[in-house]
Amino acid sequence: MSAFLNFAPLVAAAAIVDSVNFCAFSVLLLTIGFLFSAGDLVRGY
Repeated sequence: MSAFLNFAPLVAAAAIVDSVNFCAFSVLLLTIGFLFSAGDLVRGY
């Protein structure tokens, strides 16, 4: 049982890192960047 308790924080940290969806973040950043640049084009900057 002590071996499980030693690895429990490592497993929890790996699960948190694995749950982050990097594709969703990149699409979100690209969309926000596109919207800001489109706003600059409309204003004429």
